[in-house]
Order: sequence, then structure tokens, then C-alpha cells
Amino acid sequence: MPRRRTHNDGRQPRLYLLDMGSEKYGDCVLCQVGDRTILIDGGHPGDWQGRGGYESIPQQLEEVLGHGPPFRVALLVVTHCHSDHIGCVPMLVEKGILESEWALVADEKMGFGRAADYVPPDAPSAADRLAAILREEDYTRSTDDELVAFLSDAATMEDRYQSMLNKLEQGGTRVVRYGRDNHDDLQAAFSDFGLELLGPSQDQLLRCADAIAQINDRATDYLTGVPDTEEPQRMVELYREIVKNADALEGEDRPGKGAAVNDQSIVLKLKVNGSSVLLAGDMQFAAPEVTGLDELMPELRNTVKQAGPYQVIKLSHHASYNGFNESVLQDWSATNRYAHSGGIKDATHPDPGVLHLLQTNVDRLSWARTDRNGRITVDLSGGQPEFTLTRGDLNDPSPNGDVAVPGSEMEQPPGSTSVVACQTARGEDGRVEVTAGARIGPDVTRLTVTFDVTRAEAGAQPKDRVTEFQPVRPPRSGEISRLPKLAGGRRLPKLLFVTHLPGLANNLGQLEAKAALQMIRDAGQTVLEVQNLGKPYAEVQKALGRDIEGVVLLGGYDILPARRLEALPASLRSQLGNSTSDADNFIVWNDEAYGDRDGDNLPEVPVTRIPDAKSPRLVLAALTAGNASISQVRFGVRNSARPFAAGPYAQLPGNAALLV
Repeated sequence: MPRRRTHNDGRQPRLYLLDMGSEKYGDCVLCQVGDRTILIDGGHPGDWQGRGGYESIPQQLEEVLGHGPPFRVALLVVTHCHSDHIGCVPMLVEKGILESEWALVADEKMGFGRAADYVPPDAPSAADRLAAILREEDYTRSTDDELVAFLSDAATMEDRYQSMLNKLEQGGTRVVRYGRDNHDDLQAAFSDFGLELLGPSQDQLLRCADAIAQINDRATDYLTGVPDTEEPQRMVELYREIVKNADALEGEDRPGKGAAVNDQSIVLKLKVNGSSVLLAGDMQFAAPEVTGLDELMPELRNTVKQAGPYQVIKLSHHASYNGFNESVLQDWSATNRYAHSGGIKDATHPDPGVLHLLQTNVDRLSWARTDRNGRITVDLSGGQPEFTLTRGDLNDPSPNGDVAVPGSEMEQPPGSTSVVACQTARGEDGRVEVTAGARIGPDVTRLTVTFDVTRAEAGAQPKDRVTEFQPVRPPRSGEISRLPKLAGGRRLPKLLFVTHLPGLANNLGQLEAKAALQMIRDAGQTVLEVQNLGKPYAEVQKALGRDIEGVVLLGGYDILPARRLEALPASLRSQLGNSTSDADNFIVWNDEAYGDRDGDNLPEVPVTRIPDAKSPRLVLAALTAGNASISQVRFGVRNSARPFAAGPYAQLPGNAALLV
């Protein structure tokens, strides 16, 4: 396997995915053709300096380009307004370390959900600071100290981004705001890179901007009556509290943290020497998780597919389940080189389901990942593009879990589960010694270790040493002898259970999700694994045979979307616009479309949903529940934004108050 290469003396066309270190998420890609370069995104805000034994972005640029700062690139691209993509670019521009002739950037108004006439306050309020972190990815697994640092970065990111754009324009950079400015001249100026902007559409940008604006508004509403505070620990507590009670934050039951910002990502195609490269930021191709994108995302996917084939694709959204799945892989069936960008301290990226999908197709695919391979170099000089790695090996299927980072001890949230890569060595006595690459914190009081053991067949010779990580495969039918029975063994009518397996596995765990579906199938029921979340109803309609008496949706709205129904006539909506006193903006989220057998938008069979709440225990309890005896003791919980629940609850027998 080719290893680390010095700077590009011959100016051969190359693509570099820079090392993102240990911190979760992060993208920074450099493409070089001759003496011209395109820099796409800027990693994390702190990547302007080296941390934890990992090189800074300026250090890596110096190695690649062969000279120190200032680094003058032909084009700077910021794909979308998340801190792990804006990253340290504002700092590099401010310090004069980075200069650019052109800049293609995410529009600051749409990216932060602001009205065209928005004027930022002199100092952000508590709601402003919390809205900033709520627009970001999920950081709830971070320690309080990490959250304090991240909160500080996120709260000032919008201001620093605007200051960066101002300085670029003042310095003579031709700034093109995607979705606002015409980009024909930009594409023409970079024809040597084969630059093509594939999306998203204006409609998709605006719908996402509206969703981001709702996050801002809901954060303010949520904090009404909460004293403004600068105390970092209190801010962290508020963040965790808001995410825990996410229904109160958004008009719909929080589909995904940061999804609306991700779905604004600029989707780029580069074509050099016949090699096409797809770079799509954090676009959630597999599951947009934003209301109103059910038709727009399939359109974007078709545009991307038609612009192919691609020789190399950077997996969007850090190889998340909502960026890549089997359906997306089919769209890109001609591609056999994939890359992942992100830090190693990330339990959910690359998504274990994505790794399993890649590993299942390893006979025709190769992939590299910055978390395991460091900086990745892709040769675009002609022929089949090849990867050059800084460390590690190609096609590493190891999930990160909470793998230990050299020189650090990673926190593990209470009650969580990790998958740790192990090595085995056989001693002279034939016994196998297992070594796990993990360090356990001093506060751990209980540790459960599970091994998947395969015994050698009689007469087979044992291997001397096994170092390749093998993911634990899902259980096969008949292997779990004590698996509980669906509905406690009760006789059920013929039902259709519907889910999206990558999303369910991401929320529950691969083994737990597979076991749940096995339990349903063992009971003789039908399971439909939706492939295209953009058009789930069409798939369900095809599966709704005449013998089906009901539909059970398995998973929350982040796994299977609800249909968005307008409750106002068009004439009244046009008068009210999107500003109403109703907490749900007179929009109803409804699951009945999953019971529509004949396409008339009316259900022929009843539909129910088992939300997962990212809890395998909850899902198992719901699936195995037996007959319930009727109780005269009522119990209920409602969201603070849904007072209409009080009326029906008052009709139930009992005296217990409805919790809010």
C-alpha cells in the first residue's frame, strides 16, 4: 500500500482529504490542478493549530503545497453553515494565512435562517447562543467540558463567518453566494477543474432556511422566562435539556439535528483527466429529514446520478446513515472508490450500517477514511484513481465505537454500548489471547464484554495470528433461542411492519434492530424495509396486499417521515403566511398515508407507530407487550406546545393530573 507522499513537485492533478484528527465530524478537501488549487471547507474551528498530536490544517497545506503561508488558493468553497465545515477558515482569513481569488460560499442569510433585513444584535442572548448550537450536529455525547468549548465556537460562528466574507470582499476576492448570485462566470473560470454545481435547488434552499428559522424561533420560545445567563455550565445544562425535550423545540418532532443545514450543502462535481469526483458536503441523500423535501431530494439525487458516473465519491455527512444507503449505492453503481472524512472520536460516523454495506461489497469497492488513514491523497493523473494513505489500511470496516485516541481517555456516557476492535494471538498451547484497544474510565463500575466465537472444524489448522477486524454479524434465524415472542405470543391479525433498517440500526444498534425484525418475521408477520425515504408511501402501497389488516411503523420520524398536511385553505394561508399564533403553524403530521392501498390519500387499513426513542428496551417492550388489563388509573404526558391534549385526557377515568 503506497504511504505518505511529500508535496506535489510535478503538480500532478490530485485530490487531498486532510486529516481531521480526533474531533468528531469535519471536512477539508484540497484539489490541485497545475498551479491552481480549490480548497473546500475548513475542518473544525480549532484546526488552525495542531492538537493532540495531529497536524493543523496550515501544517498539512504546507506539506501538500510545498511552501508556508500565506496560502493563496484559486477558489475557496464553504459548502454549508455548520461549524465543522466553516471550521477554521475565518481564523485563517483573519490572520492572513489564507487568501483566495474566488469564493463560492453558503449564503449567510439562508444558512443561519435569517430574514433578508436581519440585523445581528451587538451581543447574542442566551436564546441566540443556544439556537446556534441547536443548528449544529448532535453533540450530546460530548463531555461537559467539550460542550462548553463547542458552545463558545458555535455561538460566535455566525458573526465570524460574516466577518470573513466582509474581509474577503474587501481584499478583492470575487465572492459568489450560492442560491443568491449567478455562478456561470465561476464555472467558466474553473473549466480546467471541470467544476459543475449540481444543487441544491432554490426551492430546497428556501425550505431548509425556513426550517432553520423555526429552530431559532423555537429556541427563543422555549427559553421564555428563563433568565439570560453567561454561565457556561448552565448553558450546557440548557442545551441537554432542550435536546432531551426536542418536541418543544420544533414544529415537528425533531427529525434530525442539523438536517436543515446539511440539506443546504453545495453539491460539486469536478472532472480532471477524465476522472469525475463528487463532493457533496453533508447532503442527506438517503434521508433528508426535513419536511417538504420528499420530492426535492429525489430530484437532486437524479440530477447527481445523471451527471455521473464518478470515479471517486466523498461520502456525504461523514458516512452517516442519512447520507448513504443501499439505494444511494445503486444510484452510484458505477463508482468503486469512496472516501470518508471525519475524526476518530466519533461513535456514530462512519455509521456502522454504512461500513457493513461497504464491507458487503468489498469485492468491487475500495474505501479510505481520514479517521483511520489520516490524510488521503487521490491521484487524478489518468486511469483508475488510486488512494495514498498516511496510515492504516484500505477497506478498514472497524466501527469507531469509543476507540481510544493516543494520549487521551475518552468519556463513555452511562449505559452506552461500544464496539471495540480486538486482536487475537494464539500461544504455544493453542489457546487464544484477546487484546482490546480501549481504555476504561475510573468511574466505570460495571463492564460487560461479549465475544462472537467461531470454533474451528475438526481437523482444521488454526491461524497463527488474526489481526483483521471482523464486524460482529447480525444474528441469523434460529440463533437466538430465547428471543421473546411478538405480542407476548398473542394471535395477531395479518400486519405489515414497516421500517428503514439503516436508521433503526443507527438508533438501536445493528444486533438489536436485526433481532427485532427477526422476532416479527418469526411470528409470521410481514416486514417491509423501505429503500427510498423520499417516496416511502409508494413502496408501502405495493406491499399492502388484500390480506393485510393493519400497518405498524417501527421507528420515529427520523426513521420513517410523516406526511405534512396543510390545515388551511390556500386563500387563508396566503393571508397569514408562515407567521401564525399556532404552535404547529396549522400543519398536521399524519401517518395515514401508510395505510393507503389504492392511492386516494385515504387509509384503507389502520396505521400505528412504535417510536423508538433510541431505546432498544422501549422497542422490545412495545413489541412483546401482552394483553393489557383496563385500569381506572389514568396517566399522561403532553408537550407544552400542545394544550389541546388536555380535553381528551379529561375524559379518561381517574384523577391523576396531565403532566406537562
